[in-house]
Amino acid sequence: MDRLAGLLVRGGCFLLLLPALGAAQGQTAVTPGSDRVITATRVTTPIAVDARFDDEVYLTVEPTRGFIQQDPREGDPATEATEVWVLFDDKNLYIAAKCYDSQPDRMISTELRRDNPGIFNNESVAIVIDTFHDLRNGFRFQTNALGAFHDSVVADEVNVDSWNTVWEVRSAKFDWG
Repeated sequence: MDRLAGLLVRGGCFLLLLPALGAAQGQTAVTPGSDRVITATRVTTPIAVDARFDDEVYLTVEPTRGFIQQDPREGDPATEATEVWVLFDDKNLYIAAKCYDSQPDRMISTELRRDNPGIFNNESVAIVIDTFHDLRNGFRFQTNALGAFHDSVVADEVNVDSWNTVWEVRSAKFDWG
């Protein structure tokens, strides 16, 4: 199931590489009305975009955990564990996630076409970056366990799917999800 409102829940793992969007100076993301904070960590060497999690940073930087559901019970604890790292260097923003699944053999990943709405029927992860901090505008990136690309601009709470940018993603399936 698609988890549009954040970093959630099932579907292998991925590493997303975005050219820096000029927001790296504000290193902390805060959800208004909550005490949830994800801190971006500066790295001094580029991260390999390979979905293997063998860079040293994954041993030294603690991932963010404890995500909540959007569907079917909004606000309840997630039924599957997810670990997320938000890292940056002088040129890139890196977002990596391990999305655990207690039944990985039941994951659905069939879509590879860029910006195809079929990705919404796959196990996928979506990231929305609210660069204006107004909960109405930003940039949305979504992928599945096959590494499909789906991106859009969010303008006044409406996805503009015709927008495409340059980014990299690598995904993989593991025994744990």
